[in-house]
Amino acid sequence: MKQICILTSVRHNEDDQNSDSQKQTALSPTLPHKGKGVWLEKITISVLKSIKQHCLCWPKVPRFGGLGGKQESEITDISIQQFSCRVRIILLILMIAISPAVMAQKGKRAEKEKETRNLIESRQYRFVARTALPMSGRSINLTSEYDLTVDSLQIKSYLPFFGVAYYAEYGQTDGGIKFDNKAEEYSAVFSEKKKSYRISMKVKGKRDVYQISLDAGLSGYATLNIISNDRQSISFYGTIEKLE
Repeated sequence: MKQICILTSVRHNEDDQNSDSQKQTALSPTLPHKGKGVWLEKITISVLKSIKQHCLCWPKVPRFGGLGGKQESEITDISIQQFSCRVRIILLILMIAISPAVMAQKGKRAEKEKETRNLIESRQYRFVARTALPMSGRSINLTSEYDLTVDSLQIKSYLPFFGVAYYAEYGQTDGGIKFDNKAEEYSAVFSEKKKSYRISMKVKGKRDVYQISLDAGLSGYATLNIISNDRQSISFYGTIEKLE
């Protein structure tokens, strides 16, 4: 009888320990046997799956039930490689599609720069004013055609004037800057750094002397500044074009 009671008590003690261990397991689950690495793999897989759901171009990953962390990680690595390969193919296609347009644009730019250089070097060009920039006041868009032509040393101006005139002849109705005469001074200096010309001219009118400076880029855009004795200085923004 004593032996039976002892065995029964031992069994009761084992059952109590098992129940206590099950309670502890339920309350505080232990980490997998592989440690933190498995948890990191599972977190990585869940993040990648979330990205896949929100990215249309993400490759489809085959779903296999009951795979371990290592196998799922290998499948994810393959999916990333496929995604990277597709991205490279898309970028290559875009480069091939864009390259002709870029090359054509570069060709047009080089052609325009060569044309502008030849016009200025030959002294056969005209400056077409698009916008007037008075010394005081706002800029004025020009709707009519105004220009300054250079034909060798013959300089002809047909430009408007906005500003203060210090002198005006009696009965004068035309207040523009108009003259047609040979330049007493003319120089053109090219800046390799700025890719532009600084052109300086000195021309006499009927009773005034004009100091003209023209900054022209190889792109064809230019700024003209005119200083005279009887008027405020004025600037114009426009383009370099061929003589008509």
